[in-house]
Amino acid sequence: MAITDVKVSQLLIPNRKEYVRGAVNKPNLARLRETADATKGWPFPAIVIRKLDKPIKRQGKERLYQIIDGVHRSLVALATKHPTIPAVIERMDALDAEVEQLKLNLIHGLLVDKHHRDAWVRRIIIERKMKKEKLAALLHLSVRSVQRMARPGGSEQTGERAAKDRKPRPTKTEPTRAEIKTAIESAKWSVASW
Repeated sequence: MAITDVKVSQLLIPNRKEYVRGAVNKPNLARLRETADATKGWPFPAIVIRKLDKPIKRQGKERLYQIIDGVHRSLVALATKHPTIPAVIERMDALDAEVEQLKLNLIHGLLVDKHHRDAWVRRIIIERKMKKEKLAALLHLSVRSVQRMARPGGSEQTGERAAKDRKPRPTKTEPTRAEIKTAIESAKWSVASW
């Protein structure tokens, strides 16, 4: 796991579909840029990248490396005109890189929101055809957690529960206005009768 300096111009900055977070967090990017401007040298940890199987041409330049972890740091290096950035180059294929990108973004810093996390899990399971059990093991999660994330509605609670016959049943989450009014009136009545 040697750290080497890589030219920022050779990094493939992901578009929305290629990025686990979906989009760059602009307040986080501004905070990182302030830190980079205020310090001498490069103040951040090394990014994690993989060498692409074949270079991809984007914005008129050949990109040689895919960013697995460190998109915000790479954009700061680009904005502050750092010619190179410290990086750890991992040997892995595209599918392993997608799993690693999700894993690393789940465990550090600014966490991935549920919507993007669930969409990324569905992408890996459906489009990339990875078994849920294998993905759960790689992410250090339970199979049940990955199954919840892989559902079309994601891991959000639906307000329904499944009975033994597996048919969804609505769950009572909050009392209705009429129930609240009845409870208040009965409380007044019982207090007044004392």
